[in-house]
Amino acid sequence: LISKGLIGVGPWYTQPDEFLASSEALIRNLLLGHRIALSFGRITKVGYVPDSFGHIAQLPQIFRGFGIDSFFFMRGLGDEFDKLGNEFLWYAPDGSNILAVFLASSYSSGAVIGSKKGFMEEYKPRPMYITDLNSVAVFGDYTADPEVSLESAERQLKALVESWIKTSNISIVLIMNGQDHFPPQGNLPNILKSLSSRLSEYEIIHGTLEGYLEYARKYVNNLKIFRGELRGAKFHRIFQNVYSTRRSIKWKNYIAQVLMEYYVEPLWTILWLLGLDYPRGFIWLAWRKILQSHAHDSIYGTVSDEVAENTLSRFEESIQIAKTLLSEGLRILGSMVDATKLKDYDKYIIVYNPLPWSRTDIVRAAVIGQDINYTVVNENGQTIPVQIIDEGINEFSVGGEKKAVISFIASDIPAMGYRVYGLKKISERPLIRTSNKLMIENEYYSIIADPEHGGSFKIFDKKTAQSYGPLNVFIDQRDAGDAYNYSPPEYGDYLAVSTYTKANVYSEEGPVFSKLVINQTLRIPRDMEHSMEFTDLPITTEVFLYKGVKRIDVKIHINNSSKDHRLRVVFQTGINC
Repeated sequence: LISKGLIGVGPWYTQPDEFLASSEALIRNLLLGHRIALSFGRITKVGYVPDSFGHIAQLPQIFRGFGIDSFFFMRGLGDEFDKLGNEFLWYAPDGSNILAVFLASSYSSGAVIGSKKGFMEEYKPRPMYITDLNSVAVFGDYTADPEVSLESAERQLKALVESWIKTSNISIVLIMNGQDHFPPQGNLPNILKSLSSRLSEYEIIHGTLEGYLEYARKYVNNLKIFRGELRGAKFHRIFQNVYSTRRSIKWKNYIAQVLMEYYVEPLWTILWLLGLDYPRGFIWLAWRKILQSHAHDSIYGTVSDEVAENTLSRFEESIQIAKTLLSEGLRILGSMVDATKLKDYDKYIIVYNPLPWSRTDIVRAAVIGQDINYTVVNENGQTIPVQIIDEGINEFSVGGEKKAVISFIASDIPAMGYRVYGLKKISERPLIRTSNKLMIENEYYSIIADPEHGGSFKIFDKKTAQSYGPLNVFIDQRDAGDAYNYSPPEYGDYLAVSTYTKANVYSEEGPVFSKLVINQTLRIPRDMEHSMEFTDLPITTEVFLYKGVKRIDVKIHINNSSKDHRLRVVFQTGINC
């Protein structure tokens, strides 16, 4: 059936969220979807993304790269609909374009057509109690077709046609017979045959999206053009608040994608060029775990706790695979590195740059030994300052060895290349000055904190002579919403703003980097039920400036013990979006 085109599979592996999945992940998703569909005999070359919450501007470009010239969607169209209508040409920034079809009446407009019970009642989930404490949702009976009224089906069909034609640019009406969790409507061919005899003014075709496109492509020259993201919500919500739901899922997704895209695959591509076997199986296993978690409801976190735990577990599996491949790859590549210029040193640090451009950046490396006071020497014999970030006892040693994390600036590491540094023991470690100074600076920026207004800070760009701020302002308020939406409480709200509190600020200055440390505490309600009982929300912000690096890093540590609230951090840049 698949090879004959009677059942369409692909082109996706899972329907992703396009803003949380990286561009590479979207491409891998389509690659894997194509590969699996082809194993069944045929790929459905239709850009079907009905339920994701908005769409990136480059999607036409990505689809065109896979030979897909269409796009069917329900969410994301805003007021531009008034000019575009149901069908339009969507252009990517590179000029690629595809035929976009907006499913205004949803991707289930004709589901269980003619049902006597009605669309929402036919397969309505009902709870089935397993024990006194637990229940599961059970959907309707799939063993028999729904009872149908031809009169109801006729009214439904006419209403759908009339609604579609009002805003359509072509004389074809697309009606979707399906829905999440619904089985195929087995008696549909007989229903359509009866409707054809009752509605002679219509030509009713029981077809596919590919069949629809054969007709629709004839009208592309008459369609209006749209460019940019699709993030409107004129007809269907896009639930922007899901991007902060279950933050742990988003964080693990970021780690997994970065490891695979910027470390594991570039490294093993280099090793493959050097003659080693490429670990294709393990790499695709890691990608499968990531892509399975990119299914839009999974990555959003708008699911039960059990599903969320499974999503996190898949990300963890992919991260463990990636870390193992990275560790083994670095060991192999490190054994090939020529370190003869630094033969007089006992220990070496090999700094890799996995990006396609030269970089100067901070390096953090772990060292172990009885003595951890080191400086770093490059291949030209130049001494490079070192700053210790953390130190302690090596828990895996029986001889009382110490361990430390050191940092230094690695300069001009070539694109997709490396440099070797030697570790040289020194008698005294560099001095780190701690003071009550409210400002830190390097050759690019100066940053000053305001302890009287919650430690918010301002940045001065020395190159452009522009100031930005106040930055890093925390706003906390109660949240009566759910996993999809923030919602203010029904009766009043409590707003805690960090600029109304005082902060304790101090600075550290060392040979490699400087940082501001900002400690503050907000007082917030314990939860929705105890809105008049308050608890502390301690917040520590660390702001870093590195010598020779044109970047500012900010780390925020929060010790949260409250429920039913949302915490936002605001950066007032003055930039118009």
